[in-house]
Amino acid sequence: MNKKIIVIALLTAFSAKSQVHEKNDVEISVLVGLASSDFYGAPSASEFDPIYTPTFGINADYYANNRWSLRFGIEYRTFGAKIENFDGYFNRVTENKNKLNYIFVPIHANWHFGKNRNWNLNFGPSVSFLESSTFNGTKTGTDNLSKVHLGLGLGIGYKFVLSEKISIGIEHQEYMSFMGILKKEPYNSYYGNIGASFNVRFIYNLNSKKQIE
Repeated sequence: MNKKIIVIALLTAFSAKSQVHEKNDVEISVLVGLASSDFYGAPSASEFDPIYTPTFGINADYYANNRWSLRFGIEYRTFGAKIENFDGYFNRVTENKNKLNYIFVPIHANWHFGKNRNWNLNFGPSVSFLESSTFNGTKTGTDNLSKVHLGLGLGIGYKFVLSEKISIGIEHQEYMSFMGILKKEPYNSYYGNIGASFNVRFIYNLNSKKQIE
């Protein structure tokens, strides 16, 4: 019971702090998280179920003022799905797992809100570059796959300020691709990537400003 009280007290103390940000301030963050992904698109005889994979990357926030920043960076993301095929009697015949690995580049506007600006809402385009593909764990060719994707990202997060320069953030991010995973060919159906992730960020403030208690 005492341990729970101590943890709650520490979280309350951290959430009561903020960092003062001004124009041209920069924050660097390293993120690790767990992502889910699936395919969406044309009707199919197959059924798609989500897969779960780790994600990681490094981002920077470039501040225009105390409320707005531009977030950009580079991340490693895996999209894909579990593909289940059924026969005419709705019996599952096969179950396969397709993973598409991307270098993921978000370019988001980031709105910082709340009394201490510890909350943030980010949104904007994300560009992903296909790095490799696997089918049931075996690397496959990518000749039939689109190499570049453009999509929309949206997320919300909260930052716990530990010191003048160091914070820890938690966030939930969503993403939907506007482009199909297959190259545009007459015989190719449209399937796009859709996904979400829960991330933890380790944030370093490059600018030395006094904290607001």
